[in-house]
Amino acid sequence: MLYDLIKRLYYFLFTVYLSIRYSIKDIRVHFSARIKKVSFSNHNRIYEHCVVENSILGKYTYVSASSVLNNVSVGGFTSIGPSCKIGIGIHPTDKFVSTSPIFYSTKNMFKTKFTDVNSFEEYSRIEIGNDVWIGANVIIKDGVRIGDGAIIGAGAVVTKDVSPYEIIGGIPAKHIRFRFDEEKISFLLKTKWWDIDDSALRKYVEQFKDLDSFQEFIREQQV
Repeated sequence: MLYDLIKRLYYFLFTVYLSIRYSIKDIRVHFSARIKKVSFSNHNRIYEHCVVENSILGKYTYVSASSVLNNVSVGGFTSIGPSCKIGIGIHPTDKFVSTSPIFYSTKNMFKTKFTDVNSFEEYSRIEIGNDVWIGANVIIKDGVRIGDGAIIGAGAVVTKDVSPYEIIGGIPAKHIRFRFDEEKISFLLKTKWWDIDDSALRKYVEQFKDLDSFQEFIREQQV
């Protein structure tokens, strides 16, 4: 009983601290999550047992339980499923005699080091666009770019860039299909609806249920 009360109090105080520190409304980070050098936007969620470091989260983007993000830029309205591993680093596979970081990294996990020079780039920035849906247990390799509107199927291992509105899945992840035809994808990329003000987006809620209706609505607004 007391433990639960302490957890709730900590969660409340931590949420207040985040709101004051970032001067942003509605940021929720579970008390069991670990965050470091994270840039938030409005309305973010980080759920239990997540690790998010050196990353940027766009508005209305959430990270589900037990996911790891490191060195990642994420757009708005993106949904990241549970137990995803995004930006966990790479090891050398060619030329180097060993894959162990003790030989090429000055910031390895040991209390000693064999080198005073970082001779291999372990981490490369990952770019994830707006309105991306990443399913559970997805792994995304360092340096990959995920286009706006893409969908990554659960359990996929993403080793290459993903085009806007492309659906991929598998190990390694491969193209399944595009969500829409070229004309509709071009329209969505031009509208960049994720950059529209929240108050305006609320007016489009009904049109968001059908892309054809949304296209017609936008065209009428432009007349």
